[in-house]
Amino acid sequence: VGAGFPRPPLDPSASDVTAAARRPASTTPSTRPSQTTPFFVNVQWREAAAGGREGLGMGGLVFQGTKATMPISRLGYEIIPDPKINPINTVSAILGGHPIGGPQPIDEPKDQLWTTPQQDKSGNALEAYKLHARNFLDCIKSRNQPNSDLESGHQIATACHLSNISMRVGRKLNWDPQKEQIQNDPEASAMLTRPFRDPWDKELKALL
Repeated sequence: VGAGFPRPPLDPSASDVTAAARRPASTTPSTRPSQTTPFFVNVQWREAAAGGREGLGMGGLVFQGTKATMPISRLGYEIIPDPKINPINTVSAILGGHPIGGPQPIDEPKDQLWTTPQQDKSGNALEAYKLHARNFLDCIKSRNQPNSDLESGHQIATACHLSNISMRVGRKLNWDPQKEQIQNDPEASAMLTRPFRDPWDKELKALL
């Protein structure tokens, strides 16, 4: 699988987070590739603040792999294979072809796919959302952990914030998830929080 993780892995004792591009500090792109390196395993992922395929129904995820794309939501899922094309033919077909001396097409079987298309749209987005809300209300009464717990949401948001900070300072960040601190980088660490207006700033500091 190429890029796309619903929950970037920030559980290990230390993780490196790198954003692929740097922009002025006043801007934050809606989509950017990022990279997390926990336990010597290199994980590449891309997070998008908006957009995506149509028909997901009340939000969803799109996994973009090296051989196919898989949108998934409460409605169901679909596996959309990439065409299996020789890279030479991809380049030679740009702008209708190249002159003599440039890349020329080679023979290959037509209409090949990297994998088999699949689809299951048997889900019901509205009913699934009702179950989601019902689970939350039930957990208020039972004190059990809901299916969508705050810790998971916090870790997802942390990965996105670290990607933004890495992009703005223009370098890799070393993150300690136990202490929830950026190591050895005061400039980047200063971006982890921002002042709130009174009286909320005092209330926040009282919790730290």
